[in-house]
Amino acid sequence: MDNAVQLRKIVTFRDEFCYYASWFRWRARMPLNLITFYSMSDVSKDSVFEQAFNPVYQAVLSLAGVVVVSLVAVGVGASGIMEVPARFPWMAATAFLLCFALFNSVFALSTKNMLQYWSRSIYSFLGLALLAGGFAWLLSSLPLNEAGSYRWILIVVTVGYIIFLAMMTTMRRIVEFAQREEWNHPR
Repeated sequence: MDNAVQLRKIVTFRDEFCYYASWFRWRARMPLNLITFYSMSDVSKDSVFEQAFNPVYQAVLSLAGVVVVSLVAVGVGASGIMEVPARFPWMAATAFLLCFALFNSVFALSTKNMLQYWSRSIYSFLGLALLAGGFAWLLSSLPLNEAGSYRWILIVVTVGYIIFLAMMTTMRRIVEFAQREEWNHPR
């Protein structure tokens, strides 16, 4: 194979790659434009973690996850495919509560109004905990006190969530302070 044929193949591959890469990049950005309606930040950004999604929508998404996973698990247990423990809905509720706590804390970094985000976050967390706990109780027929260690797990997740929010707020204030400061290095 001579150099001209190799060069033509490389150029052709490069052109096709650039075409498809630009098409995928355009397609990857398209859903973010649809999601910005639910965002609490006023600037459209490329990364999902640079947007401050409304905590209420995050809680609704987490509650939907609890409902879907719990119903699928109960369906699998009822069909006899495999044995599902009676406390599984409590596990799903605590797992999605932890996911809400982590993602909500990360999204807190990019919000514009921190006080409004905090209040919505706390109320959303409380609502999610009550609704997910109620759904787990309804599905498992076990109150929280009889669900074993899930009571303590919920306490740990709740305290951890408050600590996560405080850490993110502190980090944000430190970064904002550092950006405002003028650095006068010694000569």
